Amino acid sequence: MLESASSLKLFLSVDLVGSTEFKTKHLSENLTSDKDWRSSIVECFERFNRALREHQKSYIELNYNYWKFLGDELIYYVDIKQPQTLVNGLKIFIDTIKEMRKFNPIKELPIKGTAWIAGFPVINMSFRNDYDNNNVGSFDFIGPSIDAGFRISKYSTADYLCITAELAYFLFQYMSKPNSDYHNKNLPLYFYKLENIKGLLEGELYPIYYIEISELQNKFNSMKGSKEANPKESLAYLDELFKSVNNELFFCKPYLLGDMDNVIFGDFPESHKRYIQTMAKELIS
Repeated sequence: MLESASSLKLFLSVDLVGSTEFKTKHLSENLTSDKDWRSSIVECFERFNRALREHQKSYIELNYNYWKFLGDELIYYVDIKQPQTLVNGLKIFIDTIKEMRKFNPIKELPIKGTAWIAGFPVINMSFRNDYDNNNVGSFDFIGPSIDAGFRISKYSTADYLCITAELAYFLFQYMSKPNSDYHNKNLPLYFYKLENIKGLLEGELYPIYYIEISELQNKFNSMKGSKEANPKESLAYLDELFKSVNNELFFCKPYLLGDMDNVIFGDFPESHKRYIQTMAKELIS
């Protein structure tokens, strides 16, 4: 079943760094059993999930929904109803990664994270999955924004949580609002680099941003004079990038609608409005 109502979701990926080497090492040390590496990886994810749920209790508007498990990667999504829900959801996720850095029982398996947002149903599509026998009735998600999140995850490290251009734009907008509380969240946002990533932005170089995870890396950046990305300059650059790509059905500035389709955050493009109206009529008929 397809969804026709507009929605915005935050996707959060937690991955284990060096898991392949970890498995190989422990298999070679004990060729008769692979129980040790499996139980270690399961323990890492279980501890992370428990810590995340514990942090979540302070924010009643937040719900980390389990999406899928891919190899050594666990992915959650959060339904965004208000701008601060997104920022709080990101902060709690990062705080949990920081906590795991200190208390991770398996030091050989540091954790890295990646974050992205996806708007539905115009650019991306959500549907009820009745094909996976293990998860019949669960929701699945596909689309360019989902692809972007997976593509940039390879640039994330245990020190840097990389985010997509759309999420960066949302955060720059949020921190530019009068009386914004963003700078109280301890989410230092930096520009990383431009990359030619296959399948993204129709040939334009893709800008990768990151949020610092490591306090040591934060001190090193301060020492070498690295500055956080300037919101005004970054928004101006990203505005030009959206304009250059010139395809709102593929790559669009993020927005958030309320229950009556009133605009809560960002700008609701006419092309998206027409698409949603047409889709709703087709589903009714």
